[in-house]
Amino acid sequence: MVDQRLTIVNSSIDGYFRDVVHRSAKNQSFTFPEDTEEYVIELLVGGVDNIPKDKPYILAYADAVNSEKYEKNIKLKGIGDNCLFYTGLFSEHLTKNGIGIEYYATIGAVSYKELSEKILGDSLFIKLAKNFMAIQNVIEEVSDRTNINGDVGLLRLYEKWLKCDSPRLESILKEKGLLGKSQ
Repeated sequence: MVDQRLTIVNSSIDGYFRDVVHRSAKNQSFTFPEDTEEYVIELLVGGVDNIPKDKPYILAYADAVNSEKYEKNIKLKGIGDNCLFYTGLFSEHLTKNGIGIEYYATIGAVSYKELSEKILGDSLFIKLAKNFMAIQNVIEEVSDRTNINGDVGLLRLYEKWLKCDSPRLESILKEKGLLGKSQ
């Protein structure tokens, strides 16, 4: 019985993220390359592993490229996934320490590119590398759409919009009725 409920919950979460990712991509006029949308949805549903804990991402990358083949692939994928996941979902937190999103995006994209070269015939990771920032923007919109918890969440989103004047955030705020509809 527990397994059946877990399957239902996982299906619901998968469907929820699938819907929000579709809406966010559409809102940004972004079309996912083949296979990448499913990968991103699985990443959002499942989270990430292999988080570099005690060292900066650039040192974790250097460690990965100097590792043995199997371990290298695991580490490169972990770094790429982490950079994509965290720059999309927690971009505000990452930039508070003075390091821009570009730092994480570059390391993530390079990790995916390096991984694609190691796994011959696997174009998924090269697509993720080439579209890293566009996919990151979709995930960031997913974060903005899902982190609206009552008035506090809307206020946070509104303050973020005031700082960066993002058309994406403006669209979400209009959907929520906080801003007037444009003519």
